[in-house]
Amino acid sequence: MIRRKTLTGLGLVAILGLGMTAVPGAAPDNGSSPLQRVLDVLNSFGDVSRSWSAALPASERFVVLAAFNNESVLDKNTGLVWERTPQHDTRSWPSAQYECLNARTGGQMGWRMPSISELTSLMDPSRTNPALPADAPFDIGGQAFFWTATRRAFFTDLAWGVNIRDGFVDDYEFSLNASTWCVRGGTNSDEP
Repeated sequence: MIRRKTLTGLGLVAILGLGMTAVPGAAPDNGSSPLQRVLDVLNSFGDVSRSWSAALPASERFVVLAAFNNESVLDKNTGLVWERTPQHDTRSWPSAQYECLNARTGGQMGWRMPSISELTSLMDPSRTNPALPADAPFDIGGQAFFWTATRRAFFTDLAWGVNIRDGFVDDYEFSLNASTWCVRGGTNSDEP
């Protein structure tokens, strides 16, 4: 078996940063180089390397992404990118999976259904109707229950979901209709 080393995002940033060291006799970099512009864009997202360890207020936590036509939101607490407006129609669990896998939100593909822990990470237990942080930039419409990719253990036809109105978790049969809220980033061990 051949093992290959790959660079993580932070490793790449570190290498790019090393490439910016002063070269003797070269003009000082005043921030106008293409490399500096790339680093400035990366820095504008904040420190997403601390994913899942932050507890930022909504005003600092969520970033509407202009590069995604303002249709997606970066959660700096987790590093995940969410649809700003989840799907407004309801569908069965298999159809919800299909919908996310084929989503083109913000002109981007690579979407999936979230795990139960990912979707509940958006919930604010002190709030209801919806149970999202105050000032969160999402438009969830009138939806209440959202599917997750997490199946119920020992049951072949149940998956977990979240009631956005109160933040409670419950299970539903695959054939029932619920809303879909797609996410990008991270990995999801619950994804079939």
